[in-house]
Amino acid sequence: MPLTQTVHLDRLILLQWYMSESPAQLLRMLPPDLRPKMEQEVKGISNVHRQQEILTAQVIVSRYLSSDTRIEHLADGSPFLRSAQAAPSTQPVAPLPHLSVSHSGPYLCIALHPDCCIGIDVQVRTDRIDSIAPRFLQPEEEPAGLSAAQLTQYRLICWSAKEAAFKVVGDSDAMLLSHFFINPFQPTSPEGQLQCTYLSDGHTTMPLDIHYRLEPEYVLTYCMAVPAN
Repeated sequence: MPLTQTVHLDRLILLQWYMSESPAQLLRMLPPDLRPKMEQEVKGISNVHRQQEILTAQVIVSRYLSSDTRIEHLADGSPFLRSAQAAPSTQPVAPLPHLSVSHSGPYLCIALHPDCCIGIDVQVRTDRIDSIAPRFLQPEEEPAGLSAAQLTQYRLICWSAKEAAFKVVGDSDAMLLSHFFINPFQPTSPEGQLQCTYLSDGHTTMPLDIHYRLEPEYVLTYCMAVPAN
């Protein structure tokens, strides 16, 4: 199906797709000159869902930006955008925007920003979050007084928020449990903001404002940081 949501927030753009197409259908939705490359890229991937994720992200970028805009990856796996007309490079090519991609279940989300590093994360709702919460949340990060259902939702927001923060920080060695600290908050509205602090070697290095949106089937979070000069 086509884009289910396109959200403009100041200069930030959020794009969401509900993945229902087969890989073959997605390949046909790509620009003709890009299909052979993308077909070859997913050919060696046995997981059909992973093929859908890769192809859907490229379909969104090709449709929303331009047919010659490609998703490439740095050595650490971080995605960036490159124009097919540009010379080969290992860095994003201006004036293409910063890019972040996330997927969970049938949902794939992309965030674009012209100036800021961006991190986006989507998580389909699951009760499993309560059993794995100790892997990414310290006890002092959880507020008191929440019902069991509220606590489950709170933990899902925090998990997603730390994943979004991880993408912005760009430290592949960072751990969600020990390098990111959520200031406890009350998730009382369908949209809100929380504060997360990135810690490195015991020192505070970056405060991050993270926005969240609660949907019936998933939680979406995103945050931005101005790149260092």
